[in-house]
Amino acid sequence: MSTVDDVADYLRHRVVGLLHVNLVGPGDRLPSIRTTSELLDADHRTVARAFRRLEDEGLVEVRAASGVYVASLERARSGVSSATAGWMAGVFLDAWKRRIPRGDVGEMMAGVGRRVVRCACIESTEDHMVALSAELDEDFQLEVVPVYIGADGHADEAAIQAIRAADLAATLFFHRAAARRLADAAETPLVVVGVNPELARSIDEILEEGGATVVASDPATIRRLEDHFAVTPHQGAVHPLLSGELDDLDEAEALGRPVLATRAARRDLGASDYHLLPPPTTLVAPDSARALLEQVAKLWLAGAETGTGSPSPVRDSA
Repeated sequence: MSTVDDVADYLRHRVVGLLHVNLVGPGDRLPSIRTTSELLDADHRTVARAFRRLEDEGLVEVRAASGVYVASLERARSGVSSATAGWMAGVFLDAWKRRIPRGDVGEMMAGVGRRVVRCACIESTEDHMVALSAELDEDFQLEVVPVYIGADGHADEAAIQAIRAADLAATLFFHRAAARRLADAAETPLVVVGVNPELARSIDEILEEGGATVVASDPATIRRLEDHFAVTPHQGAVHPLLSGELDDLDEAEALGRPVLATRAARRDLGASDYHLLPPPTTLVAPDSARALLEQVAKLWLAGAETGTGSPSPVRDSA
C-alpha cells in the first residue's frame, strides 16, 4: 500500500469492522503508527497521514507521544442526572435480558413506559436497516423512522428533517461519522449500536469451520461484507448470494455450507423472520441496549421535569 487513500481505506474498514463486532470500543488503543507501517509495508509518514484523515472523520484520536485510540462517543447533553437515568436504564436493561417488553415494565413505572419515543434509524443498506429497525421496534418499542443515507454519508433534505423531528437517532458503526454530523446538526441524541458479541462469536465459529453462504437482499450489503472480511482472518470464507437470485433458502442450503441470511433476505424468500441466527441471539449488543434505554429514560425524565412529558401510550407489542 503506497498511497494515503489506500492506507486510509484499509484502516477505515478495519477499525469500523472491529467496532461493529465489539472487538474494540471507544477509548481502546490501536496498533501504533510504526507497527501499522510494518504490517502494511507502508511508509510511516503515509500511515500517519492516513490516521489523521480518520481523526478528521471522528473515527480515531491521535495523541502525541501516546498513540492512536478509537475516538470516544460523545454523550448527548442533558440536565438530567446521569446516576438517575443510569438506574432507570438498568431496570429496563434487566427486563430486556429477560425478554420483557419495555411497555410491560411501564405498567410498574407509570410515565416512563408510556412515553412514545420516535427513533430515526440511519442506514444505507436495506439489510442492515431492516435488521436494526426490527429490533428497535420489537425489543425496545421505539417508533422507528427509517432514514436512508448514501454509502458516502450524504443525506437529502427529507432525511435531515426526519432526524430533526425524532426524539433520538440510532445507527451502526458503518455510518458513525456521518450520523454524528447529522444528529449534531439536528440537536438529536445519537446512539451508535454495536453488534452483540455472542452473535459475532457464533458467526466466527461458523466461518472458522469452513465458511458460510451469506444471503442478502441489497447488493450494497454484499459490497460492505466484502470490504469488512477483506481485512479479517475470514477473507474468502464468506460466499455471498442475493435473495433475488433464489426461489427459496433451500437453494442456498443445497450448496453444502451453513447459510446466514439477513432479515431482509429472509422476508424476501418467505422464511422465518430473524437476522442471521435464530432467537434468542440479537443484533443489538447489551451495552448498546443500555445506551438506547438510557436515552429513553432521559427523554422522559427531562419531560417530567418541565411538565412536557408525553402521556401517549406505548404501542402494544406484536
